[in-house]
Amino acid sequence: MELSYASTVPRQLVHRQHVGEVFLTDYRLSDSAADQIAVQLPASHRIFRPTNKRHDPLVVAESFRQAVIMLCHTKFAVMPHFKFMMEQFEFELVGELKIRSAPMPLVLDMTTNQVDTRDGTVSRVDIAGVLREGPRILAHCNAIARCVTPESYSRIRSGRDTYVADLRARPPGSVVIPASSVGRSEEQDVLIAVNLPAEELYCAPDPRNYALFDHPLDHIPGMVIFDAAIQALRYRTNDPALQLTRLAATFPRFTEWDNTCDLAVSFAPADHERKRSCVTFTQSERVTAQLNVTTTTAH
Repeated sequence: MELSYASTVPRQLVHRQHVGEVFLTDYRLSDSAADQIAVQLPASHRIFRPTNKRHDPLVVAESFRQAVIMLCHTKFAVMPHFKFMMEQFEFELVGELKIRSAPMPLVLDMTTNQVDTRDGTVSRVDIAGVLREGPRILAHCNAIARCVTPESYSRIRSGRDTYVADLRARPPGSVVIPASSVGRSEEQDVLIAVNLPAEELYCAPDPRNYALFDHPLDHIPGMVIFDAAIQALRYRTNDPALQLTRLAATFPRFTEWDNTCDLAVSFAPADHERKRSCVTFTQSERVTAQLNVTTTTAH
């Protein structure tokens, strides 16, 4: 039986409120082989904007993130109200994601490396994915995620699980970076601010951007961290067309809305056309996220 691309999976399975933000259309579970998930990337999207007729690489990360959550619900019977926390996340593009007149029928082959349980319930998963179009491999992905009850999540968050941000938080004296400098067309889609005299960068997304935040979140999520890192690299390199080819991220702590988030970029020696860098997010002198990133200029 072939996978269907006729409609999206139920939005609850990927923790989305709007069906337009669901990139998965079908799935097939297996006890002896890789689980298969049908993926359809949006031809246009306000946040995952195509460049030079190619999909934004971050849409691959979002599709895989949705696939991990859906697999936990469908294969491992994690309850719908459970919370998910990504501890590690990695993906690498190995093939071009060209936009065509008809959608690409993509498949994520999902392999579960490890499953931990607590009190008979799945509490942690290590899952790898291979994104392909037919036999052509496009990307490799991997994530380690924790699954916790709302009560456990509230304890982990020390009661901050009900926090709702309403304004962009940035330090006095800082300004939002011009949208064109980071490959955006609207200021609301810019996720970083800068103190111009000191040239210090900050992660400062606007929580009122409903294209970015499908639903309210008590902390700044990983996908926003990824995009903020790319915007910071575009700004530092003065290259608005810079694109991801590989990303490996860890999240030692939550990135809070109401605390200044410093953003630091360090560069490794360039390797031909590809550039390697490390992007670190820090609040109160504690690292909340660290990303090792490889980029290239879109042609």
